[in-house]
Formats: sequence, C-alpha cells, structure tokens
Amino acid sequence: MSELDPRLEPWLAALRKEPLARPEARARLAAALRAEDARAARRILSPPAALAAGIALVALTSAFWLALWRLDTPERGVAAEELTSAQFVLHARDARSVSVVGDFNDWDPRATPLTRTGDGVWSAVVQLRPGTVRYAYLVDGTEWRADPHAVTLHEDFGRPTSVAYIVPQEAP
Repeated sequence: MSELDPRLEPWLAALRKEPLARPEARARLAAALRAEDARAARRILSPPAALAAGIALVALTSAFWLALWRLDTPERGVAAEELTSAQFVLHARDARSVSVVGDFNDWDPRATPLTRTGDGVWSAVVQLRPGTVRYAYLVDGTEWRADPHAVTLHEDFGRPTSVAYIVPQEAP
C-alpha cells in the first residue's frame, strides 16, 4: 500500500472517528425500540397462555361437533306412542340374506335383517319415529339396492339410497 500524503491524515482521522449522536435522535431511537418491544410482547403468547388458548379451541370445537351429532342422532328411549310401524319389503328371489340399513339404525347391516316370506319376498316391520328416513337394502352383505317403490338418491358414498317420510299413526 502506498503512503498517504501527511496532509490527509487529519481528514482521515476525522472520518474514522464515530460521530456523536444528537440527544433528540437518541431519544427517538430509544422510544422506537421500546415501542417495538411492546408490539413483539403482544404478538408472542407465553406458554401458559398458548396452552390455555389451545385447550379452549379444542373444547369449543368438541362442543360444536357434539351439538351437531346430537341433532343428527335419533333420541334413544322414545315413548312407544311416538313410534310408528313401517314395513320394508323387497323382492329379491336369488338372495340368501337381506337387511335394511338406514339412518334409523346407524347403517348397521346386522341391526334389521329381513325375513323371507315366500317367493323371493323379504320383509320386516320396524318401529320408527315419524319424519324423514334414508335407507337402503343390503343384499347378501355386498349389494346395495334402493327401494324400487321410493324416491332414490345417490348421495351416500355413491350408493343408492331411498328416502321415505314416516307419518305418525293416528290415535284410535
């Protein structure tokens, strides 16, 4: 490196020296840093606060889904006078077993088996609450069939589903 002109030394020394900050600039910088610390403290949850927020979120979500489930699930222990007899009939000559599955029995194939009554006719009488029911027939445990005498939908996982409206029985 080449030697500098000695006349430039005072200038270089002044440039290397850290300038003094004015007091008002220092005050503005300190205030800005305090404000940023306050904003950061509001954004960050403490571990106990984060845990409490998580527990509250789980509780609210569970309460919401439980309420929906209760609205969609038929009540157990319904008084006998509120139930109506509904007969399910299917003609399936070559079937070895037939059951009716629906929202009234939680789509359980074992809950409501039909009885062969003769000449390929399968039947069962079920006590149901009045209102709309969705159902299908399960033939031989594998084949889903809609009721040929009811309104048919294709909404439950692509399987044919029938819809019926159960009318309350009139008092004698």
